[in-house]
Amino acid sequence: MKALAGAVTLDEKLQKSHATESQESSHWCLGDAKLFLSAPAIGVISEKLTELINGAKFEIFLITMSLYETDTIPGFGDALLAALQRGVHVRAVVRPEHFKTDNYPDRATVELIKHGMELRGITGLHAKGILIDKQFCGILSANFNPYSLNGQRTEANWETAIVGSALAPALKDFAAFVEKLACNPTHEFVH
Repeated sequence: MKALAGAVTLDEKLQKSHATESQESSHWCLGDAKLFLSAPAIGVISEKLTELINGAKFEIFLITMSLYETDTIPGFGDALLAALQRGVHVRAVVRPEHFKTDNYPDRATVELIKHGMELRGITGLHAKGILIDKQFCGILSANFNPYSLNGQRTEANWETAIVGSALAPALKDFAAFVEKLACNPTHEFVH
């Protein structure tokens, strides 16, 4: 990864994983990270994120334009709630424009807030990523909502994610970017 004038570019070649042989694969190797593809009927991104969240010990930073109805994403909302219940610090940063609507935060997000999740905002935010225990990082096209992450929905979006070690060359700069965003919000949701 390289940060050029505020943009992040990828300059490594994609290589097929040894574990996957067909074009229908849902992930490919990219150095020390993996590229995942989700589509309707393929929920591999939410499965991978759920696995990482279930292993979180200290903190989870979620950076996204929108976060809602996480309870309808198989395993994902339950994993966030379980992480909070075992004492993991969870901070979600979204676009603060969502704070102004009458129906936000939704019931599932309110439940996460009740259990200790911090909900913050950054004006104009469009980046999407995750950082777990400063060890695992993900660059996502997906928001944390059912249209992006619930592969069981027929109207789900096609999404991609690069996930791996926060020290991997493809993720190191983005991991620092996620941490900086999470620690420097412009808004805080107060209920």
